[in-house]
Amino acid sequence: MSSIARDPGRRERAAHHWAGLPANLKGAALLVLAYLLFTVEVAAARMLGTSMATEQVVLVRSAAQMLVVIPFVLHSVEGLGVLRTRHLRLHLFRGALSIVGLYAYFYSFANLPLAAATTIGFTKALFLVVLAQVVLGEVVRLPRWIATLAGFAGVLLVARPGLSGVDLAILAGLVGAVTGAGLLLVTKLLSRHESPLAIMVYVALITTAASLPAGIATWKAPDGGQWLALALIGVFGPMGQYVNILAFRVAEASSLAGVDYVRLIFSAGAGYLVFSEIPDAWTIAGALVIVASTLFLTRHESRAARLAAGAAAVDPLSEPLPDPNPDRGERP
Repeated sequence: MSSIARDPGRRERAAHHWAGLPANLKGAALLVLAYLLFTVEVAAARMLGTSMATEQVVLVRSAAQMLVVIPFVLHSVEGLGVLRTRHLRLHLFRGALSIVGLYAYFYSFANLPLAAATTIGFTKALFLVVLAQVVLGEVVRLPRWIATLAGFAGVLLVARPGLSGVDLAILAGLVGAVTGAGLLLVTKLLSRHESPLAIMVYVALITTAASLPAGIATWKAPDGGQWLALALIGVFGPMGQYVNILAFRVAEASSLAGVDYVRLIFSAGAGYLVFSEIPDAWTIAGALVIVASTLFLTRHESRAARLAAGAAAVDPLSEPLPDPNPDRGERP
């Protein structure tokens, strides 16, 4: 037991110190913790590798998320009334995106080095630009397209497609990034009408129900090491999701933009320490290009948002632009 846990006075001082921290600093600390928890989750998926069907892993992860959500429902004011909705189709669509994203996410991390799989995941911000143009009809100007194309060039550096084609695990990582971008847009639409708890409940129900048939069909009794990996996925994944939500609730989304890249440090470190994985020069070069392009996008959009806010202050009748910094805490 830690000295803080044994000493109530120290615990109170620590709580007082935490309460006195700036909100954005709290959010950054929580987000770093969330990424550490997610790193344990993906490292466990890498431990399983191809020894267990992805369908079985997704079933365990979805069921664990359901178990996390149930206490929140039971202790909420609405109770089971949280399931009342006029937007069932949107919930179903979001659930479908989530289940596809989970399959792609775990397949990618089971079959790629951790640093490479994490690098591919950063392309979510790039796909968001494309979807904003196609789905929302937003005007995407030249700087955003240049950054997006540069990011996809970074993916090519990581993938290095040859005559044999692109690795299926890299394609899975890209599918996971596309669904992640789609989830951001759908969540933005749903959040106008539904509570966060309702959104969480529906996605947990849908992904658990959708993963059940394939999970049962491919189920094989895990051995001791596999049970440990599944337990880590089932516990640390939902915990990371919860802390992630807290981080974005406490801090401004724009203030957390740079923290996102801590994931790459954690995943590369875990890959080296646990699996002796050393990223090659192509992966490092691709990661630098993707990180630079997404960082440029984030700063460009933040600047555009500030200019729009200034214009709205000068002209109260001007239309505000869509939020360029959607909740980046979203995962499948």
